[in-house]
Amino acid sequence: MNSKQPSKLPDTIDLPPQAPIAACTGITLKSKDSTTIVARTIEWGGSNLNSQYVVVPRGYTERSYTPNGVDGMTFTARYGYVGLAVEQKEFIAEGLNEVGLSAGLFYFPKYGEYEKYNAAVRDKSISAVGGMFKCRGGERGC
Repeated sequence: MNSKQPSKLPDTIDLPPQAPIAACTGITLKSKDSTTIVARTIEWGGSNLNSQYVVVPRGYTERSYTPNGVDGMTFTARYGYVGLAVEQKEFIAEGLNEVGLSAGLFYFPKYGEYEKYNAAVRDKSISAVGGMFKCRGGERGC
C-alpha cells in the first residue's frame, strides 16, 4: 500500500516589513508545447489611474502627444488592437493586437529613462509619461 505523509506546512509565514512597492512585474511562461502566457502586475498606489478598456480598429489614425500638446507623430494602425488605457483613452498602457503582439508600459523608477524631448523632431516623436499628464508630485519626469 502506498501512503503519503501529510504536508507539514506552517499555518502562517512571517515576512519582514517591506517598503511600499512602486514598480511593475512582467511574467512570461512558456509551456512544453511552446504556448506562451504573458502576465503582469501593476503596483501603482500613487493615484487612481482612471483605467478604461479601449478597442482600436485597423486603419485608425492617431496623433501622438508631446510635452507641448497633441503635435507629435501621426500614425495609422496596421492592425486593430485592444488595450487598457490610463488617464485618457489615447494612452494605452497594456495591449494586444489582432496578430498576437502584446506590449506593456512598465514603471521602473530610477532604473530607466527616456531621451530628452527635442521639439525639432516632434513629427517623429512620442512622449514619455511625464509629458502627457499633470504630475501629481514626486514622479520622475515631472
